[in-house]
Amino acid sequence: MDPGSNQPLNSPDATTLRKPRTPLENFKKVGIPIIAVLLSLATIVIVVILIKVILDRYYFICGHPLHFLPRTQMCDGHPDCASGEDEEPCVKDFPERPAVGVRLSKDRSTLQVLDPATGNWASACFDNFTETLAKTACGQMGYSSQPTFKAVEIGPDQDLDVVKVIEDSQELQVRNSSGPCLSGSLVALHCLGEYAPSLRG
Repeated sequence: MDPGSNQPLNSPDATTLRKPRTPLENFKKVGIPIIAVLLSLATIVIVVILIKVILDRYYFICGHPLHFLPRTQMCDGHPDCASGEDEEPCVKDFPERPAVGVRLSKDRSTLQVLDPATGNWASACFDNFTETLAKTACGQMGYSSQPTFKAVEIGPDQDLDVVKVIEDSQELQVRNSSGPCLSGSLVALHCLGEYAPSLRG
């Protein structure tokens, strides 16, 4: 600029005026990078999900030390992971338990025994019933404490057979040819204490 010029320094001719950006220019400068970042993040998330689905479908992840085990090696009865966690989620076969052969009636808590000869339930006669038989019956039902029992008269609505019982191999069983119930009474049994299901059946 000429030092002798009278033109002011801040005149329009002295400075270049910047035009405001158009919306398209703003979009190109700001919007496109944001969209690119979002698309990149979405792609990363999709890839991670696909990898997880594939791993979950075809592999089991052992924890310590970390390694991938083909699912075909799971539940084969042989632990392939160091701590055996590949066998933990498997369904295990348990030996089938025989049905419990004793129960108590709901109305008077009278003892009933399953007669294997007929497959029917029968009420236990009070004749010669002892504390040992009471403990055996409660033990079969999963109780281990001291039982109490008493005689209750056979009611007119008695629909089950009445049989005498004996103990055999720690189980109550129907006595063969038990004959009539001379006392005319059934066994009302109460198994006191904590219930712990018996594995014996």
